[in-house]
Amino acid sequence: MEEALHELAFTEPILSSHRISPERNGSVGVGVLKRKLRSHIPVMSEALQARVEGAVASEMGAPEPSKRGLTRHLSQKEHTADAGWIRVRLGSTLLRLFTRINLLVLVGNELADRPEVYEDMMAFFWDCAKAFPILNFTPTFLLPIVGPIVMGWGVSRRKIYNICLELTSQALGINHGRCPKVIQPNMMQWTVEATRIREAADVAKMALGLVFASAFQVPIVNHGNSDNQLTQYSLYRICTHPEYLDKLREEACESQGLRFENNNREMPYLDSFVKESARLGPGPIRKFFQARMIRIEVPLLSKAAESIVSVPRKVMSRYTSPEGVIVPTGNWIAVPQLPLMRDAGIWLNGGAFEGFRFVQRDDQSISRLTHPSLEFPFWGSIRHACPARFYVSTVVKMVLAHLLVAYEFKLENPTAKPVYSFGKARLPSPFMTLLVRKRVLPDEKRK
Repeated sequence: MEEALHELAFTEPILSSHRISPERNGSVGVGVLKRKLRSHIPVMSEALQARVEGAVASEMGAPEPSKRGLTRHLSQKEHTADAGWIRVRLGSTLLRLFTRINLLVLVGNELADRPEVYEDMMAFFWDCAKAFPILNFTPTFLLPIVGPIVMGWGVSRRKIYNICLELTSQALGINHGRCPKVIQPNMMQWTVEATRIREAADVAKMALGLVFASAFQVPIVNHGNSDNQLTQYSLYRICTHPEYLDKLREEACESQGLRFENNNREMPYLDSFVKESARLGPGPIRKFFQARMIRIEVPLLSKAAESIVSVPRKVMSRYTSPEGVIVPTGNWIAVPQLPLMRDAGIWLNGGAFEGFRFVQRDDQSISRLTHPSLEFPFWGSIRHACPARFYVSTVVKMVLAHLLVAYEFKLENPTAKPVYSFGKARLPSPFMTLLVRKRVLPDEKRK
């Protein structure tokens, strides 16, 4: 699995000298995301909610000027003359929104509020976004040469690495004086706690790897199922299935001020709606190279090479299946996610969108968004499911609930293609645009 992910993500040419070998990293990243991050969800719930509201207000209002020009250059918001609607390009807007929110977890509250930290993080994410499609079509022997060039000689990466180094040094008891002496819980601190390695530079590389993983919310880069993608799928479904809006908005209003726990039991109707959006979403990886894909002639799996797949694994040693299929070293094996999650033999009306499919009549969940299963490989395999899924689920539902309560929104072009394919990736369209305006609440109308 690690070999496949490193190859898909181009970690070596993108992270270059700031990449730590998988052998040294071990399971530190999984431990940080699965245990540390998840256990802090209740503690950080109020602060996360505040950042969600602040980030949404910033992104759904008029574009703010930036001294360095980056925010203004990336902004896709435009006011329309029609009753206060604002035109919002979802792909780039959600990237900025979730970057603002996730900075709380990545670097702590004080640094997260610094504009230069946000600008540096955005610059790093966009460098990754620009590098990935180029590296995707670069011959392997040229990657060491092309990588540094397309990453802008690593300027933005070094800035983020220096932040990681300062925070990890501080957590190790070494303070160079450039970061606040008192830090809130953050990813750098948790990385130090999760590893026995005491060299600050190596721990900082581990932390940078986790930051890079969060960069996969960039629309062009993403091979996974991030908060950015999941939110865009769900907003698209809300707009195209307005029959669910009233119930979702009612539940969101009733849940205002709710403290989110780490077991993901809140808001069953919104949870079901997001899970159904994920089930019928476009999926992360498309069209593995035919020469490297083993065809197994089973009705469902025989579509694998032409369909959307997930849970990629690279074959490290020759393997023979019980059916006699030989898989040579260097090939890939993956799960045919799209046909599996739409198979009518597994799902009742599998090709139809049923937003409350996972809620019983007594308002209890049948299955939660964060539950991995053989039939729902959205988070990966059951044994190695995405360790950050509880955090992602929490933040996505916070954002959607706030939008439902405080805003009205609709697709600018309901007939536009919602999916965009590039190389191996198949993603929600980066050109999808919403019209958004502040919602007038009943109490405000009476005034």
